[in-house]
Amino acid sequence: MEQLLVVAADKLDNLRSIYHDHGMIGGKLWSRFNATKDQQYWYFSSIAEALKQRADEHDIIKELAGQLEILVNNLWPDKAVN
Repeated sequence: MEQLLVVAADKLDNLRSIYHDHGMIGGKLWSRFNATKDQQYWYFSSIAEALKQRADEHDIIKELAGQLEILVNNLWPDKAVN
């Protein structure tokens, strides 16, 4: 279980950094990655879903899901679930 929480903390930090950096430099952010913007969405949403299935009751998993929702609404609005 501890390993899942470390992964969640790492991905939460990554998402927060993406959100911050996007606010600072906009779409240029995506040139930093080897993956496309949509591939980044898939990566983070897949990890968040897998963590939720295994450790949904932990606050950090809920925080990760919340941060991902903020990013989806702001950076991938076509992926947002209404």
